Amino acid sequence: MSQLPDGFWHDNGVAVYDYPPQHQPKYQLLGWMPVEEFRSLKLSIAISGKMLTPIVVDEDGEIIDGHHRDLAFVQLTNEGIKIERPVPHILKGLSEEEKRHFALRANMVRRQITRQKRREIIAEELRRSPDLANQWIAEISGCDGKTVAEVRKELESRSEIPTVATFRRRDGKTCPAKVIVPRTARQAEDVRKHLKVIGTDVSTCSPKMIKFLADEKARNEAAASLPPITLKDIDIRNCWFQDLDLAPESVHAIITDIPWEQDFTESGQLAELAAMADRVLVPGGFLVTYSGQLYLDVVMAEFCKKLKWGWQLCSSWEGEASIIHHRQVVNKHLPILVFSKGEWKKRRKWVDRLPPTTKDKSLYRDQRPLPEVDYLVEKFSDPGDLVCDPMLGSGSTAISCFRLNRRFVGSEMKDDIFKRAMARLHKEVRNDEPQSDHAQQKEI
Repeated sequence: MSQLPDGFWHDNGVAVYDYPPQHQPKYQLLGWMPVEEFRSLKLSIAISGKMLTPIVVDEDGEIIDGHHRDLAFVQLTNEGIKIERPVPHILKGLSEEEKRHFALRANMVRRQITRQKRREIIAEELRRSPDLANQWIAEISGCDGKTVAEVRKELESRSEIPTVATFRRRDGKTCPAKVIVPRTARQAEDVRKHLKVIGTDVSTCSPKMIKFLADEKARNEAAASLPPITLKDIDIRNCWFQDLDLAPESVHAIITDIPWEQDFTESGQLAELAAMADRVLVPGGFLVTYSGQLYLDVVMAEFCKKLKWGWQLCSSWEGEASIIHHRQVVNKHLPILVFSKGEWKKRRKWVDRLPPTTKDKSLYRDQRPLPEVDYLVEKFSDPGDLVCDPMLGSGSTAISCFRLNRRFVGSEMKDDIFKRAMARLHKEVRNDEPQSDHAQQKEI
């Protein structure tokens, strides 16, 4: 036992001064221990006269583990107490991450860590490296993988860390973040088939999502193989929609904005449009139309005679509202009705409340915002499909189809509006093709 100097002992144990230090060492990840714990450590070293556990350092002499033992040794030496100190253990070739993990693992074993503090440490490691496998972090923090998984789920729900597709293991290999667990033999076979399509790029344990990813990849590859749409594929006609003369089951989607006037519904034109949709749409094809609300019941009833009701989207706008005086309504939204020919064709998810837009009536009083029309074209048709707008107006649907690689056919019976639509389309794509290849114009 070492000889302690006079005055070393007092009522609270050994003398401790300048504690905790103001500086925070690089690998002192849990902070300095409470003063009473440090006093006990210092007393233990003083009584034994030697440091039992060597300090761990890297090649540059930076302490990785043993900051408190080193500080106790320095203070005792300054107080004239001779302490035997073992040679530091040098860890070579470790990365910064490996040094951190070594320090954490060593301190989590020695320190008295509360359950809440342990979860905070796990959360900090996940924020720093969200791709670390749960079991790896569990080994570092001295808990089980379930605790790490719980903390990870909490952080993901608050968007504090991203949801990762693969985990990085301690051995340097990667593994799926979640394990695919088919429930039936048939489902297992389906998963194997879809995995051949998407390779190892799996981001979920759900066999249903695996199928979605395979279908999505197949769709993208099919779209990429299609030749780009040219203006020859954009067929705009100056005629009534009844004169379009389209082949049966040739159109994949009708996307339009029907007139809201009572004359249109009572003259039989609405019924004619419904019959046309039933004739020209492919099975499972969609009719998507903006509609006024005053005669909405009539519109829905007429279309439902030929098509199946699907859903409704909401189009809204910023700025000035429309006043419907005989209903005392300040109107700031429009319904967009979706019907299908036959049973609903399953598609990718879409949102039924569109972001508010700013009205633009520079070309036509019923002009619809291009971003909205882009959304409808994208969600209710596929690249290469034929889309029809029988009431073209200012040409938004035609332009969206050109941008999104869809073929197009449409009509506008008013001469001046037709010319504006053509001018708008030519302005949109004037540098894409020679003048001779411009959109087809047909007057009937």
